[in-house]
Formats: sequence, C-alpha cells, structure tokens
Amino acid sequence: MIRTWQIDEGTSFSVRTGFWGRATASVNGVTFPKKFNSRKKQDFRFELLDGRAGNLSVRPQFAGIPELWLTVGGQRMVESGKEPFSCPQCGTPGKSYDRFCTHCGHAMPGAETQSHQRNVKQATRAMLWLAVLFAISGIALFFMVHAGDVHALATLSGMDAHAVFPKAIRGVTYTVGELRQRILWEEWSPLLVNGVLALTMLLLAQWGRRAPLPAILVAAATYGAVLVLNTVVDPTTLGRGIYVKLVIVALFYRGIKAALALRSADA
Repeated sequence: MIRTWQIDEGTSFSVRTGFWGRATASVNGVTFPKKFNSRKKQDFRFELLDGRAGNLSVRPQFAGIPELWLTVGGQRMVESGKEPFSCPQCGTPGKSYDRFCTHCGHAMPGAETQSHQRNVKQATRAMLWLAVLFAISGIALFFMVHAGDVHALATLSGMDAHAVFPKAIRGVTYTVGELRQRILWEEWSPLLVNGVLALTMLLLAQWGRRAPLPAILVAAATYGAVLVLNTVVDPTTLGRGIYVKLVIVALFYRGIKAALALRSADA
C-alpha cells in the first residue's frame, strides 16, 4: 500500500507499507534507509534537501488503516487521495498543498478535515458491510431452520388442521394448523427480520452521504439494539464474531466523533 503527500510543486513524500506493518518512506522516489513499523506509535523525523524539517507521526488504530500525520516546516500536509482535491465553496480543482482556493479565495480543506472525512466514510462503509452481513445471515438461517423442519412439516401435512397435536410443545398445546403456522413463522422470521435490518442499513448508508451525523447515530443505535436483544435471547451470541463486532463499534465511534467535528467546523 502506498500513500502520498504532495508537499509543493516539486516535492512529494510517500510511504510504502508492506506485510506486518513494515514501512519505508521516500521523497521524490528516493527511499530513506531507515525503516519503521506502522503498527507502532512513533515519530519518523527527516530533513528535505532545502533544509525544511519534516516529521511523520504514526498513530495505529484498532480498526482501519493507521493515521499518518505528515508535518513539514510546522504545517500539517494534506494526503493526496483518490478523489480530486477541490474547493468546497466553488468546486475549483486545486493542489493538495493549496491553503486557499485560487479562484474564490476560500480556505481549502486541511489535513484534519480530510482525516475526519475519511473516518465518516469508513463508518458509512460499515453500514454497507452490516447490510451484507444481515442479508447473508437471514438467508443462511432460513435454510438451516427449513432443513430441520422438512420432516415435521411433512408429518403435519397428513393430519387434520383442526385436530389437537398430541404432544405439548414447550408446555403449550397447539392444533395441527397452529403448529404448522408456528413452524413456518420460525423459518421465515429470521429472513424477514434480517432483511429489514439489511434494508435499513443500506438506506442509512445512502442517507449518510447527505447527513452523516444523524445517519451514523441511527445506525449505531440500531446495531447496539440488535446486539442487546440477541444477548438477551441467547447470551452465547455475545462472544460470536466478537472481533467483527468490536471493529464495527470502533468505526461507528470514530465516525460520530468525526461527524461532530465536521459539523462544528462548518458552524
């Protein structure tokens, strides 16, 4: 993975990260002999040919790529991203090192703003991941329950729907028709519930593009409610996929903080 910062018209700084977090830094393609680990909190100091002092602060994160803060001459630089760098006021394209728009004079987004925007995007992606996970879980549970109920439904199909089933189910007596409906509901309910949750997360991800803070708040609250309800129904579910759950919670937490910071900056 390569991350790049355009310091000025003729100077670029890049970091190449390999396996196990091993990383090397280079200026204009010339690699520094010293290597560092992007998984450890540290400062990588260097000096440009024109004498300016530079510092790369490495801040690992539990979920997501490490935060890399490049400072040159006391100014934090904006990372060159995949999306075009443009003025938030008039949309005029600019350079990542521009501090003001060359067309309208409006202040260009700084490195801190860029970091907040990246955390918001990661939280929005988490909603999309949840939508996929809920959809897959619903389908998988449906087929698992259905496979176990095939024999029971076949047995009930040959019985009178109004007749009382001879055996109580969990202490409750049902007619054959009521028991058939209960079995069918147990098959379809995971698919329906997870389908609704998947659709909810998908819509929240779309809403997050226009209103990130409320969308992330609603998504985090919904996900938290699902975790709590699942734990109440079956406490053993709390430990299943715990790492994925912690990652999603961390992404939502950082996304909320970032969205609040962006809102305060715009106020």
